[in-house]
Amino acid sequence: MASIMDKKLQVRALQIVFFLEHINLSDKLFVASSFQKEFDSLFDDTPVILPVPDDAPQEIPRVTLSSKNKTYVCNIATNRVDLVHQMPGDMSPMVIEDTKKSINTLSLKLNKLLTKKLEASSYRTGLIMNLEVPDQDGGLKFMKKYILGKPEDNAIEVRLHKRYLQKLSSIEVNNWIRINSGNKAKSSDGQPPLRIISDINSVQDKTYRVNEKFTESFFKNAIELSLETVSKILEADKN
Repeated sequence: MASIMDKKLQVRALQIVFFLEHINLSDKLFVASSFQKEFDSLFDDTPVILPVPDDAPQEIPRVTLSSKNKTYVCNIATNRVDLVHQMPGDMSPMVIEDTKKSINTLSLKLNKLLTKKLEASSYRTGLIMNLEVPDQDGGLKFMKKYILGKPEDNAIEVRLHKRYLQKLSSIEVNNWIRINSGNKAKSSDGQPPLRIISDINSVQDKTYRVNEKFTESFFKNAIELSLETVSKILEADKN
């Protein structure tokens, strides 16, 4: 039988995360305009600068940028920057090869902007991908048959969470995989597809010098590890 990778794994969203030790947000208009210039016309909507007090929790975004069609969103907080590339339900999902190129380009641009213009330093990174496996039988049937090993089980939803502690070259990472069959009872559009969240992040108790070399290595290897892990867990011939 074919592996899950032969079932045309698709990407609904990807999220690139830089965890920060420091970033200069004293001039938020400058920050917003710097992002718009570095990413050309990507963030073509009006930036949102939130009136957040200095003592507000660090994870609350101070500046939010987005594209007019909302396929790109970037939240800038004092302790992290999250850049999201997403395809809403009415848009065609991304294919794997396009996703690899997008992650490489976006992560390197973001690292350059943070370190060169915004006086930021990062010690940790993360890559999150929301994946779908289109299948006419839907995610629930797949999970019952290949994960539970009980095709006749009467569950209306099945979830699987796994975390691995692994290495990407010399970088220690958490490798989270969350698989969801979707809830048949809540779906108005037939059988929901199998949905997978892959979350790979460098471990919290290690501090790394996140420069261009680190960025290129982490994100290139993270996407390969993500796809490899998904494939191994969901091999259709595992029964």
